[in-house]
Amino acid sequence: MESVWTSVFDFRFESGELAGHSLGNLILAGLNEVTGDFGEAIRLAQELIGVTGILYPSSNVPITLGARAGRRLIHGQVNVMNTSGIDSVFTYPANPQVPKQVVDALDVARTIVIGPGSLYTSVLAVLAIPEIRDAVSASLAKTLYVVNLRPQDRETFGFNIADHIRALVKHKVVPDVVLADTAFMELGDAGELCESLNSQLVICPLADKFGILHDPALLADAFKEYA
Repeated sequence: MESVWTSVFDFRFESGELAGHSLGNLILAGLNEVTGDFGEAIRLAQELIGVTGILYPSSNVPITLGARAGRRLIHGQVNVMNTSGIDSVFTYPANPQVPKQVVDALDVARTIVIGPGSLYTSVLAVLAIPEIRDAVSASLAKTLYVVNLRPQDRETFGFNIADHIRALVKHKVVPDVVLADTAFMELGDAGELCESLNSQLVICPLADKFGILHDPALLADAFKEYA
């Protein structure tokens, strides 16, 4: 049964000064301030929501997300989230220190799952960190990219499945397998694109009954078959 804390961490403010901010991120920020150690803050957050497994931060230093949209430079996650026409994302600092455990985990992994999540402010926000991107590319693991179910207002407005894949490739990550559900987003030329990349495109039902979130059971079945 889903912990109430899981719902709390997923909550995102829709109005006021905190509009666009995730409550989970704010709790993590508070735990970090109290403990003075981001890794310890994540460990405590894991206990709150009952996570099974190990979570590592992408970096132990503060990072600001930036984006290029045409000639504009956008600063800050919320601002990036509310921007259309993004070309690429990057971080300040440009090459933040990554915990050794992250690189080691990617090195020995059998499968690396990328996504689902907000394309620029979640998925590519991590892959924009050079050491992580390079570790993913160097790993012998099979990489699975789970495409979002729908375009997001502003951030990926007007995107089809092929556009999502192109954004990943533009940030120098080429997945071995692309998992996509075409019920709520057009395919575009994803078939031809994946063929040119030597990637396997898998079209299958992945959405929950509301068509908003990925269904964990359907995702697990897809992972078992294609990982």
